[in-house]
Amino acid sequence: LRRFVEHVAAINRRPADKIMSFILDALRKSEAERQKQHSPGFVSVPDGSQKKSGKKWLLLVAGLLAVNLVILAAVLLRPEPAVDTSDTGVVVDIKPAAATVNESSAVPMRRQSNEIEPAAGTAPQQVAADPIASLDADQSLSPSAGKAFATFNNLRAQGVLNLPDMHLDIHVYAGQPADRFVFINMSKYKERATLTEGPTVKEITPEGVILEYGGTDFLLPRE
Repeated sequence: LRRFVEHVAAINRRPADKIMSFILDALRKSEAERQKQHSPGFVSVPDGSQKKSGKKWLLLVAGLLAVNLVILAAVLLRPEPAVDTSDTGVVVDIKPAAATVNESSAVPMRRQSNEIEPAAGTAPQQVAADPIASLDADQSLSPSAGKAFATFNNLRAQGVLNLPDMHLDIHVYAGQPADRFVFINMSKYKERATLTEGPTVKEITPEGVILEYGGTDFLLPRE
């Protein structure tokens, strides 16, 4: 500005200080007039509605930011779905189980077929023992097999036996003589045992128990 003033002064052949003072005076006058026009009573005051609208905008922006933060947190913290992994794990576990079941079931089938094939060429009695046949064999080996014995009640009624009343409470017959036993008058006896009433247990048969007393054999049948 000073150079411009000096240039103008050189042109007009006036001192630079006078021109500068003239410009400063003009600026002071314009500033004084401007202050008079804008008195303190008419100073503009910010409107309350503008403040309220500004607050609303701030609240709206804060709310949007909060919603975005909540959505972002939900997305980041959401656990990964384990449905696919569990399904694949079940499939992997089931297939070997099915394979093992098939293999285990195939092994007994092969064994059964191997066992049945040689049995087909042999006699039926060699395949499996018949319980009825074994029972008949045991009976044929027993001393009383094929013999008919008079019952205790008949001989007692005829006066052949003079013994107190006897009844067979429990009768257990087995293939092995050691496993057989009876309860007579609520007392347990095995073969070759002597009863309290006097008779001896000669043999336990499927029909009952054969007793011997005074050289007479008789049958105490099952009830």
